[in-house]
Amino acid sequence: MVQSNEMTTAIYNLPIVQQRILQLGLSQYGNKPITKGDDLIVTSQEYAELTITELRNARKSLRTHATSLLKQDVLFRKYHDGTPMIDRHMRINIFDRCVYLNDESAVMLKFSASILPWVSELTEKFTAYWLMDTRGFVSIYGIRLYQIMMQWLDPKKNRGGKQVMIDEIRTLFDLHDVYPRVSQIKERVLGIALRDINTLSPFVLTTVLGSSGMAQLPEIKKGKKVVGFQIEFKRRKKETAV
Repeated sequence: MVQSNEMTTAIYNLPIVQQRILQLGLSQYGNKPITKGDDLIVTSQEYAELTITELRNARKSLRTHATSLLKQDVLFRKYHDGTPMIDRHMRINIFDRCVYLNDESAVMLKFSASILPWVSELTEKFTAYWLMDTRGFVSIYGIRLYQIMMQWLDPKKNRGGKQVMIDEIRTLFDLHDVYPRVSQIKERVLGIALRDINTLSPFVLTTVLGSSGMAQLPEIKKGKKVVGFQIEFKRRKKETAV
């Protein structure tokens, strides 16, 4: 599945169910351009397979969130070509139409015309990642960290990474004033994301043993104060048959 980097960042404030519906819809296009008037259909079966949940629960989730998607907009601070907006920002509705189809147990979606440039911008600035890589993730933070990792991935080396300071982590995960203490970010954001990725994805994050006895991301310290984390990862080695 392919999303523009701007779109990836902008939709992060969506609840996890709505993110999954949107991702399933986008996955139908891949690298093909999305044109005005195109309808997307996301079925309960597809949602159940992605989230590893029972079909009846998938139906309930789609039915509950179908109409609420119409109320969702996204905040953009850059134009779709990456040019910053000076002294302004734009809020654009994601969808013009969201309908739950009872007979098909599916949601039919139509992107708003105004947002198509961001959805369809798949040239130089994009993140290419496979939707099924995050299959079964339970945390919105796990999905977000995986998206970020794919922006840092060196495909030739099958690895990537970066030192990330606390302020940047707050921005990347859209935390604002949530979790004011670093210990909360380490446990409730990065810890949960770490478990999702190292358990379920094709990549493995480098960890160290923390004071609690649990695996954690390596800390960056200034004196005794934690000022950031080292996020390094590599593709998991494929198991070979004996």
